[in-house]
Amino acid sequence: MSTVAGDLPPVDQGLFLLHLNRARRGVRAGNYDSAWRELEQARGLRPRDEDVLSLVSVLEFKRGNYTEAAKAAETLLCDVVGCSDLA
Repeated sequence: MSTVAGDLPPVDQGLFLLHLNRARRGVRAGNYDSAWRELEQARGLRPRDEDVLSLVSVLEFKRGNYTEAAKAAETLLCDVVGCSDLA
């Protein structure tokens, strides 16, 4: 699945943004379980999206899953700057 917003059908793009925004609100409110459920829905539509990976990293950190937070952050960095540049 592509990470370019224009490549998703309008319904999928709307669902993606709905779930992503609900996840963001959940994190801000400290409702990590509901935020995670919403984030998983957004992630299913755009698994390598920068906003999704960033929020996965933040949410996993807040939930105490530091290894998973680091993996998400590393994936994000590899997608943005390339893994060879991180060495």
